[in-house]
Amino acid sequence: MENLIITINRENGSGGRYIGELLAEKLNIKCYNNELLTELSKQTKEKLEENDDEIKEKGRMYFAGIETNTKRFETQSKIIKDIAKKESCVIIGRCADFILKDHQNKISIFLHAPLGSRIERITRRKGHTIVNAEKEITKEDRARAHYYNYYTGQNWTDIRNYDITIDTSKTGLDGAVLILEKYIKTRQENNQKDIIK
Repeated sequence: MENLIITINRENGSGGRYIGELLAEKLNIKCYNNELLTELSKQTKEKLEENDDEIKEKGRMYFAGIETNTKRFETQSKIIKDIAKKESCVIIGRCADFILKDHQNKISIFLHAPLGSRIERITRRKGHTIVNAEKEITKEDRARAHYYNYYTGQNWTDIRNYDITIDTSKTGLDGAVLILEKYIKTRQENNQKDIIK
């Protein structure tokens, strides 16, 4: 069976990074987020993190022309596919669910929460005012939606694109991890039964 790949897309402030990292820790696999950016940065000789604000502000990787951005996305896609062949892991964002759409052992997750819950989390975590937290959330979500829609041709929040979606305001972050652990275990057990049959 192919490596287990868990992809996570998330609304800003829904706790996606925390959930992804904790889930990876509990499954004893690697979580690619900053690590993926670093690896991509080395291979393309670009400083993605320095350009992240500009990238997100424009809603897609658009700071040096569409042709360059398309090549960057192609490079990113190759890295994600190489990682999936090499090891089981959690990958946060970067259209990994779409890039790995043909991967047989992939579980795609979308995490969301009502705006009020996300504002509360951002203000608590970053010390922002409510107004600034809402601005950050709106800007980040718009950027993620544009990026996903541009490169996949699909709607970022369309639940049909994902295996499971969770409202983290209802479960809490640790509760979401517990649900995902059970879901992943059930999926893996069913896959094994299908193989035996």
